[in-house]
Amino acid sequence: MTSNIQISPEVYQKVIADKINETIPQASYLVRTQIYDQALKKYHQIINHIALLSNSEQRSYWLSYLLGYDDIVNLLKPLVKLTPQEQDRWIEWLEQVQQSVLNFHEYPRAITQDLKQLAKVYQNLGRSELVEIAMQKATTAALQIPDPTTRTEQLIQLVSVWLESQQKAKAQELLTQALTSAEQISNEEPYTRSNFLSSIAILYIQMGEPKRAIALAEKVANEYSPESIIIEVVRDAIKREDLHLAQAAIPKIQTVEFQAFCLGEIAVYWATHNQPRLGNRLFAQAMKQVAKREAAESHQANLIQTYSKSGQLTILLNAIQRLTNDGLKSSVLASLAIVYAQAKQPQQLQQILAQIQRLKDGEAILLSTAINVQEYNLAIALFKKIKNHGNFVYQSGLYQQIVQALLRLQNLDQALEVAKQANGDLWTEERNLMLKEIALAYADNQQWSQAIAVAKLVKNTLLKPYQVLTQAELAAKAPTIAEFTSLIQPAIAQAQTLTAIEHQALSLAAIAQAYLRTGETEQTESFLQQAIQILQQVQDDENRSRLFAQTVEYLMSQKQYIAAFKIAQAHSNSQLLEYLYNTIYYEINVNNNIEIALPVVEAESLPDRQATTLLELARIYALQQRPQDALAYLDRAFVVAQQIADPESRTITRYENSPEPDYNDRRSQYTRLVKQYVALEQQEKAQQVVAKVQETSLRDYLQAWIN
Repeated sequence: MTSNIQISPEVYQKVIADKINETIPQASYLVRTQIYDQALKKYHQIINHIALLSNSEQRSYWLSYLLGYDDIVNLLKPLVKLTPQEQDRWIEWLEQVQQSVLNFHEYPRAITQDLKQLAKVYQNLGRSELVEIAMQKATTAALQIPDPTTRTEQLIQLVSVWLESQQKAKAQELLTQALTSAEQISNEEPYTRSNFLSSIAILYIQMGEPKRAIALAEKVANEYSPESIIIEVVRDAIKREDLHLAQAAIPKIQTVEFQAFCLGEIAVYWATHNQPRLGNRLFAQAMKQVAKREAAESHQANLIQTYSKSGQLTILLNAIQRLTNDGLKSSVLASLAIVYAQAKQPQQLQQILAQIQRLKDGEAILLSTAINVQEYNLAIALFKKIKNHGNFVYQSGLYQQIVQALLRLQNLDQALEVAKQANGDLWTEERNLMLKEIALAYADNQQWSQAIAVAKLVKNTLLKPYQVLTQAELAAKAPTIAEFTSLIQPAIAQAQTLTAIEHQALSLAAIAQAYLRTGETEQTESFLQQAIQILQQVQDDENRSRLFAQTVEYLMSQKQYIAAFKIAQAHSNSQLLEYLYNTIYYEINVNNNIEIALPVVEAESLPDRQATTLLELARIYALQQRPQDALAYLDRAFVVAQQIADPESRTITRYENSPEPDYNDRRSQYTRLVKQYVALEQQEKAQQVVAKVQETSLRDYLQAWIN
């Protein structure tokens, strides 16, 4: 089937741009899923389409968009694992892109940026000769940038590429040009000028030229922190064990606190390199320097934390004792305890703990610190000793954190022990939710006797029927029919005794989802209908909507979208159904979750949404290289799309006075159909869709897509 429709060049240009826009993420997805042949085919299509654009600005835009999308440098890193022959095919495409960059970009900045991206890709693939070619051309382009600010920025970025390639000589040469460019920036832009000079100084430090960095610091205006350069010089010198330079640079720092911190780092070096006396003397000197400054104890606490790596515990504990602020003391001791716990030095750790225990809330602060840095063994040891410091809410938060940590570590018995210990220090809701999570964790670990025992500890609360929910969710995980029955029967029996409507509905929904997981359709439907009937008895509209929403959200949290869908359909509130559908669509569209889409598409009765879901299924199957399945769902979607009511193009108003396109209307479905048919090389079927289109502009656009 062919068409005699006359289509304007403008429509063709829009189609080309749209094809580029839609193909770039497809190509990226194919690379991420390691379908490299198809990905390369898509990338060739993109570059060929860019060449067809008549507008030079459009060509330039899409070329840069391609090289900036989805962090292409890291995206293409896995290509290094391909065979040399397969890599060569990609190199051929990359060289085609490189030539397009030189042909299509008018502005040297765009050329520089895109060639820099390509150089990084070549670098990751170990193609040093191609890195050099791309970098030479990028440098030529960068030097042609008329604005010194933009030119300096690009040159500095290119220096970094050479450094990553271990090409120090080339980096030095380019950095000299960057410095010349930075010095051409107007004095009326002191911040920009100083910022670039600082960046260049840091690069000199990385290249092992600290004296040049110090010289540059003198050119940076005082209000733009030249001291930060000297501090980096000191740290780098310590790292390279050039302590003479580190010590000599410190007087160039004007701020006393910064001088002291650098001195503290030098002190750590000597203390850990067989000269503890010298280290201790320098630490004492640093502490004395900040003693008379504003917020002196805060600065001293920071110095103590810096020196905590020195191993000089007695000196550190003495310094901490001289602090008068108990909060600072606790915080510093907690940090020190973490250092010694990580170093596995239990005797020293006990000394620190002895001091912490003397301070108000000291143990609680240490426990919280240990949890935050994931030092769970220390946290657990502390937890067994800790007394009830702090207010109820703070204590409750600590219990929850420690139980969650133990669950992550699969220390289920300890998690249960802590939960029992926490009994009086938790809200009723928190305690029962915690026990429910532990019971389910035991089930996931196939420890069924423990799971059932913990489930018996769970109680229903005013807000939720936790005991029934736990039994039903455990039943859903049961390995045998006998286990399932032994768990679901008590849940059913208890659900029948509940009086609160919201408890009844939630319990019945939980029981339904358990049966759904076992494939018992009849029982699933029965319990869902019971839940619906109970919810529909609620007279107050607002309360009924709240309870429907609560039940739907519970089922969604269990990933039981089809059950949630049926509950939502029974409620007349379209917003709830829309919310649910959007969540399901997100799972399908973003996570390519076919398992969710398949049952939902059969349950959906509204053609607008059913067509959208069918088309998403087709898209996913096409991405998975299953063209026959994709085609079957496209054909179904075409039939359903024709049932969508007029008008062909619709708008919806989500917010007052802000109409927006309805992407479930017939226009949107026909557009997706044509695009997906063409992608599967089914032009005849795409032409059949175009024949159904009413709007002239849409018909022209889709015909151009086919052509």
